[in-house]
Amino acid sequence: MPARSVAFANLRGGCGKSTILFQLAAEFAKANASTGVLVIDCTAFGDVSRLLLGGRQPHVKAAVGERHADGKSTAHLMSHLLTPPAAAPVTPGHASARGAASLAAGGAFNIAERFGLPVREVNPHIPLDNLLLIPSGATKQQPCSGAGAADILRLARSLRARLESLPGDWQVFLDTDGDLTFSPATEVALRTADLCYIPYQPTESDHDRATEAVSRLQRLQPPGAKVGGVLYNMVTPEPRASSEGWHPYSASFRPHEVAVRRLVGDFSDDWWARAQAQPASFAATTAAQEQGEQQQRFLETSVMLMQDFGKPGNLAAELGIPFCAMDATARYTAGKDGRTESLGGSKKLSAVAGNVQELRLLLEAAQARLGATAAQSAALDSALEAAAVQAAQAPTQEAEQQQQQQQKQQPQQPQLAAAAAAQEAATPQQQEEPAAPGAGIGNGSTTMMALAAAALVAVAPAAAPAAALAAAVIAGKQWMKK
Repeated sequence: MPARSVAFANLRGGCGKSTILFQLAAEFAKANASTGVLVIDCTAFGDVSRLLLGGRQPHVKAAVGERHADGKSTAHLMSHLLTPPAAAPVTPGHASARGAASLAAGGAFNIAERFGLPVREVNPHIPLDNLLLIPSGATKQQPCSGAGAADILRLARSLRARLESLPGDWQVFLDTDGDLTFSPATEVALRTADLCYIPYQPTESDHDRATEAVSRLQRLQPPGAKVGGVLYNMVTPEPRASSEGWHPYSASFRPHEVAVRRLVGDFSDDWWARAQAQPASFAATTAAQEQGEQQQRFLETSVMLMQDFGKPGNLAAELGIPFCAMDATARYTAGKDGRTESLGGSKKLSAVAGNVQELRLLLEAAQARLGATAAQSAALDSALEAAAVQAAQAPTQEAEQQQQQQQKQQPQQPQLAAAAAAQEAATPQQQEEPAAPGAGIGNGSTTMMALAAAALVAVAPAAAPAAALAAAVIAGKQWMKK
C-alpha cells in the first residue's frame, strides 16, 4: 500500500502545528502497531523533533546534534534527493555511506531506514517500535533553504516517489514552519503530502492567517495537498462535561465562551463557502446530498475542535510524553531542579487523550475516502446512516436483554438471597480504577463504532482495517445533537 501522508501548516507560529502533530503521530503509532509511522521535521528549529526526543530535557539538544552529524536529518535527506546519483559523495565509514552508495548505483533506498531515527532509542517515554523521526533543528537553518522553484518541484517529486516505494504500510507526518510565506521546505512538504491540516486559535486575526495559507496552497502549480480540515485549537471547554459534545464540531466537548462558539460558527460558514468555490482543493466529498446536507457533511469531516491541553500538555512539552503514553497515577520528574509532578487524576488526561483519538479517527476516515470512488463514498454515507440508526436502537435492546438476564439470575430461595447479601457485605469494596487515557471518548459507543466499521469494510473492502474503524467518528458526530 502506498504511504499516506499529511502535513500541518499555517502562516503563523505558535498555533499548535507541532504540538498536535506530536500527539497525533504517537497516538497513530500506538493504535496501528503494524503500520510504520514516519515524522519528517521540515522546520528550522526542530519543533516536533524536540517533543519526540524528550521535550525540554537536557539531552535532547545533544541528541539532535549527534543525529545530524551522523547524517540523520531532514537537511541530509533533502541534500541527497537533490544530488545527482553519479555525484553522491561516499565517505568511508560514515553513516551516510550506504545510502549514498545506493544512490550512486542508481538504485532506490529506504528513506525511513536511511534517515529515520527510532524515537524509542532516545526517548524511553515513547516505547513504540514503529515510530520513526527524520529530525531537524541542529543548525537552526531551514532544510533546503535557498532552493529555487525547479529544485522544489524536483524535491517534492523525488520525496513522494521515495515515500511511495517504502515497503509495507506507512503513515507519514510532515511538520512545517509558521512563516509569513511558505519556506522552500514547507512548499516541498505541501507538494508531497496528500492532505494538509490547518490548526489555529478561533480569533479574527488567526482566521485571516489560516485562510491566506489555504489560498497560497491553492495557488501551487501543479496542485499540492488537499485541505483535509481546519482545527480550532486551544479552546477552553465548558467546566461541566457535556454528554452530547457540540455537533458537528466535537464529539466530546463544546467551548466555554459564547463568543468563541459564535466565531467557530462564522468561520466554519466561511470555510464552507471557500470549499464550494474551490471544491478540488478540499478533501471532503459532498456528492449525493442536498445543499443543507452537503454543508453538514463538510463540517463533520473537515472541521474540529481541539481543547486546551492544560497540565497534561505542559508535562508533555516538558518531558516529551504523549498523552497515549501517560499514566494518570504516576509522578514524573521534571525541570532542572528535579521536581516531581503528577497529573492529579485521570479526568483531564482522559479528556485530552480522547480529543487526540477523535482527530486520529477523523484523519483515518479522510484518508480512506481519498482512495474511494464517488460511488463508494455515496454508498459509505448510506451505510453509515444505517449504522447510526442501528446504534441508536442498540441501547434500548441491550437494556432489555440485561433486564431479562438479571431476572433469570435472581436467587429462587430466601436462603440463597441472604447468603448472597452476606457475601457481598463481607467482600471489601475495590476502588474504581482510573480511566485509561482516552477512555470514553465522546459518545461514540462501541456499538456505533463496530457497526460503522463493518459498513466501511462492506463498501470499500480495500481500505485498511484501521481506516474502516476510523469512519465511525463521522456517524457518531452526526447523531450527537446540540
